[in-house]
Amino acid sequence: MYVNKTAVDATATANGGAIFNTYAFRSSTEFDQSFARGKNFSNGIPILKEKLIASAIRPIRAF
Repeated sequence: MYVNKTAVDATATANGGAIFNTYAFRSSTEFDQSFARGKNFSNGIPILKEKLIASAIRPIRAF
C-alpha cells in the first residue's frame, strides 16, 4: 500500500475517505507473540509494532 500511496490517497478522497497520514501502521501479520509487522508511512521502512500498545490501522477492501 505504501508503494501505491498516491493512488490509494486519490481513490480514498474520491470516495469520501481520508489520505494516509504519516503514522506507522500495524498489519495483521504476526512477527511473534508480542509483535506484529507494520510500515512507517512517512518513509516506507518496515517496522515491528508491539501488540499491547494502541496502533493506527487502515482497513482495506481487497488485496
